[in-house]
Amino acid sequence: ITLTGFSFAIAQGALFTFFVTALDQGTAFSLAQIGVAFALMQGVGVLSRVGVGWIADLVGSPRLTLTALAFGSSAMMVVVALIGPGWPWAVIMAVAAVSGLLLVSMRH
Repeated sequence: ITLTGFSFAIAQGALFTFFVTALDQGTAFSLAQIGVAFALMQGVGVLSRVGVGWIADLVGSPRLTLTALAFGSSAMMVVVALIGPGWPWAVIMAVAAVSGLLLVSMRH
């Protein structure tokens, strides 16, 4: 379980560190817009922590829930890395929200 927590922390740290920089360097959006996307990611993550815990209880397997979050987090890290200049604002916001759900919600 320690290795799992360490892996999640690495993914979160990478996302938190590079999300704003990647959007600033890879898109034409303003820093204010990028800040809104980052805030959405954080807000969705905070609010979804309760939901993810409820899902783990409903499924009856925290391990299965964490496994699903791990695969989803990996996929979202690839999506974030692929963000480019032609991506519409609505898609950026959706990526931020889903990243918040999958990467921020499993914070220990």
